[in-house]
Amino acid sequence: MIKSMPEFAKLASVSVLLYVAFTFLEEKRGATCWCWHAAMKAFPCLVLAAGSLGNGCKAKVAAAGFFLSAAGDFFLAHDDLAKDANVAGVESFLVGLLAFLASQWCFVYCFNKGGKGASKDSGEPRSALELALVTACYAYAGVMFQVFKPNLEQDMLVPVALYNVSLSTMLASAISHYFDHTTRGGILGLLGGVSFVASDSYLALNMFLQPMPHAKFVILSTYFTAQILLAMTFAA
Repeated sequence: MIKSMPEFAKLASVSVLLYVAFTFLEEKRGATCWCWHAAMKAFPCLVLAAGSLGNGCKAKVAAAGFFLSAAGDFFLAHDDLAKDANVAGVESFLVGLLAFLASQWCFVYCFNKGGKGASKDSGEPRSALELALVTACYAYAGVMFQVFKPNLEQDMLVPVALYNVSLSTMLASAISHYFDHTTRGGILGLLGGVSFVASDSYLALNMFLQPMPHAKFVILSTYFTAQILLAMTFAA
């Protein structure tokens, strides 16, 4: 698996380990510099963006998706960016959420753009299993939103609902991509989509419902795994 990884994916993996080490040192010292922390967290996705950039519309959209993810990481790296950076009127969580929302639609485009190893005609009917799984994506999003809704501020209801739909559409696209492709790219894409949803679900539970055990480890490990798997899928 590691041998078959593109070089940029290996570099992104190393940068993730460096970020984890940096975070550990921060906690040990008891001091945090939010700008360095934000830059270190955003760096792996910047690596993926640079590595994904190439000829063709799909490569450019994939790179844009990872760049937007890096921007989302940057703005979510601190709970109150406006206060710390003296930027009036900036809500870091909302800006980060919108960046990730846009990135999900970039990934949706890339999944639907196809790739090598297509195994079925675009006009061929979808299987009952595929339709059931796609439906389950949106049902899961609806249930999760209802769970978090009582704890959301009024002005966050629409952005969170829109992000829920976007994330579900990304996973639904990953599922359809898996059913359409016979190469390992289909499997990697599906695993990447599932990992992304798992990361965001755990993040939302931790933020809006109750503190979750080992939240930082679970959220970061599934999130960066998802991004690297998606990058490998779109590069295939």
